[in-house]
Amino acid sequence: MDWGELADATVLFPSFSGTEDGALPDLPTERPVWTVLDPANDTGLKAQMANLQGDIACSNPGFFVRGEGVIVDATATVEAGAYLIGPCYIGPRAT
Repeated sequence: MDWGELADATVLFPSFSGTEDGALPDLPTERPVWTVLDPANDTGLKAQMANLQGDIACSNPGFFVRGEGVIVDATATVEAGAYLIGPCYIGPRAT
């Protein structure tokens, strides 16, 4: 099926410049962007998350963590009472 521009990552995510801080997903350019969501895809988000290294580097004012693979940048803000279920990545200056 020809999805045209609808399947293009640059059309769906125009604010991604590729120069952002932190880890960015490697979005496919040769196939529809949503193939990155397939958990069986060896280049999908699940596989990309498994390759990230890190831990919870910000202060914990009372948020809850469940599961493995939770990475929070030291400059991120996570509200008290939030539930972070791994795998989860919260990058620099996220609020």
